[in-house]
Amino acid sequence: MMKKKPKVAIITPGSFPIPSSCSSSVETVVEMQTNVLQNDIQFTVFGKKTKDLPSVDKQGNISYVRIIYRHWTRYLSKVITKLSKLNPDIIQIENRPKYIPLIRHKFQNALIILSLHSTMFISKSHIEKEALISNLHQADKIIVNSHFLKDYLIKLTDCDANKVIVNYLGVDTTQFQSKWSLNQINNKEKFIKQMNLAGRKIILFVGRLRKIKGIHKILQAMPSIIQAV
Repeated sequence: MMKKKPKVAIITPGSFPIPSSCSSSVETVVEMQTNVLQNDIQFTVFGKKTKDLPSVDKQGNISYVRIIYRHWTRYLSKVITKLSKLNPDIIQIENRPKYIPLIRHKFQNALIILSLHSTMFISKSHIEKEALISNLHQADKIIVNSHFLKDYLIKLTDCDANKVIVNYLGVDTTQFQSKWSLNQINNKEKFIKQMNLAGRKIILFVGRLRKIKGIHKILQAMPSIIQAV
């Protein structure tokens, strides 16, 4: 007798499409994790509808449901309607603590997990401390990607340490290899030669070109960096 796969619904913030080259790091993490686990878990991923992506889609064993995003409450209301028909075993909310109360109100017996990616959406500019504490109390588990974030969250809200689980993002070793591997050393030397970078100092920026990512700080510091090297 085949073991029944658990049904897991993942609610992305609705700010970016998934899967897409235009996704933020949140959607990218969801895409990578569900791809790895899709043979063992029945995933339904909720995300933003765009003109390039259909409302309902299935890729491999992963179902995608996309909803037009105009305001987070309207987005979440439509997600809840579709969730009611799905009846998942686990509901995972990505990076939006303020989504928890509405989900908990509608699914009082569900296992609700908050996957927190950074300090941004637990900051006062996004949610008041009292509301944050109340919302976290309604989640069954909170997954964070570092011990720094776990310690920060506990210090900020005094939430139960046993409720917060650290799950490192990890790396896809089929896509990224150690810089000490022979193959990678050869690729690096080939790239440097191809780009005419031999003997030059190289600064790598990884992130979207948004002010919050700090690329402007690198540009401002460039004259001092050039003098220093």
